[in-house]
Amino acid sequence: MKPEARWELEGFRTLTTRQVDFARQVQHDLRRSVCALLDDFDLLALPTAQCWPFPAYQHWPSAVAGVPMDTYHRWMEVTTV
Repeated sequence: MKPEARWELEGFRTLTTRQVDFARQVQHDLRRSVCALLDDFDLLALPTAQCWPFPAYQHWPSAVAGVPMDTYHRWMEVTTV
């Protein structure tokens, strides 16, 4: 298992039921908001990446536009919704 996946699993194990329920509610609210947008718009043009492709041997970019990434999620956070 790659280190990032291990980090995910270890972090998940520390979450409380309350935190998981809150995250589910946030996800539900966000989905509802996007669905409401689609009632008024046929298309949403959104970014799909915030950096150029990087070498396959690199696990994740350490910085994007000069901004350090504190976790491997940060470089792809515009696509995590």
